[in-house]
Amino acid sequence: MKLNLLSTLLFASLVFLFSCEKELSVENGGVVTTPTGPGSATGTAIYTYDGGAGTCTGAVVNGTYTAGTALTSTNAVIITVDVDSVGTYSIRTNTVNGVYFQATGTFTSTGVQTITFGGVGTPTSAGSFDFIPGTTGCSFSITVAGVVVLPSANCKDCEYFPSCVGAKYTFADTVNNTPYELVSEIATSVDTTIGGTVFQKLSYNTTPAALASTNAVYYNCSGGVTTLKAFNAVTIISGTTVVQTTTTPIKSNAAVGAAWTDVNDYPGVPGATYESRFSIAEKGISRTLGGVTYNDVIHIHLSTGSNLAGMYIESATTEYYYARGIGLIEAITTNVLTSEIFLHQVIKSYFIP
Repeated sequence: MKLNLLSTLLFASLVFLFSCEKELSVENGGVVTTPTGPGSATGTAIYTYDGGAGTCTGAVVNGTYTAGTALTSTNAVIITVDVDSVGTYSIRTNTVNGVYFQATGTFTSTGVQTITFGGVGTPTSAGSFDFIPGTTGCSFSITVAGVVVLPSANCKDCEYFPSCVGAKYTFADTVNNTPYELVSEIATSVDTTIGGTVFQKLSYNTTPAALASTNAVYYNCSGGVTTLKAFNAVTIISGTTVVQTTTTPIKSNAAVGAAWTDVNDYPGVPGATYESRFSIAEKGISRTLGGVTYNDVIHIHLSTGSNLAGMYIESATTEYYYARGIGLIEAITTNVLTSEIFLHQVIKSYFIP
């Protein structure tokens, strides 16, 4: 059990210290558009918009907007109106940048009320875009962020697991109910060939220093498959040996339900292996952490344990959440024996030059 726990912690350290998240430094494209064409409005109610024909007063814009990403139910705009006569309404804005907003309902009382407009479509470009509900409504503005473009140099262009020199990531960690802050920065990256395959040999700086390792991590990304290798000195009964650990934490092009297993030798126990059993639980989801919503997230489930004589003994499970263009945003590791969470890691900030 002691060796198994050591291996589990080794793998966890390998992944959470080197899940390379890229800071989205998305700039507004500076594009400001004039609404093209009016919207439409039907129904029996009579009402006026708060703001008249100018800017909608107090309009509340919800959700995030990114070029190339379809709007969801979270993309909504709340507008205030003054109802003079009750009745039905069906309102649609003009279509701008591949997007429009619409709302239907019934006013059952007069006076100041709000209408929630749901967004429809996929923004095609970054910038600031104005929308007008109905034919004579006020206007509100939506800011669309640009598409994330990953640098190719030193990063291997792996969207869900980028790894770039100078990248710096800060996590809020809780280990065995003890919270602390982990900062990891990739210091160097050197092309290294292992078994005919080119890997990036990565070194990094870590705070607190007690979590730093003198061992390098070797990283490769091809076809959406991320492969990590590490060579670690492990003390066993007969002495110290160097153990090569290979893991493939992400297969981003695989479908939900896809599963794979990485098998590594169990040091000091002939015939025993250490297994990492991965499966894709969800894809294309959103996850909100620390008030920030991350889109296009892959949720990967990991079971780790030992296998002796064909019998698999699970020791821990981990739920990993990777955001496209960022990398690891959350990890939750549970001790199977006690059912207790001994590692919970949440990203606080990320930067890549």
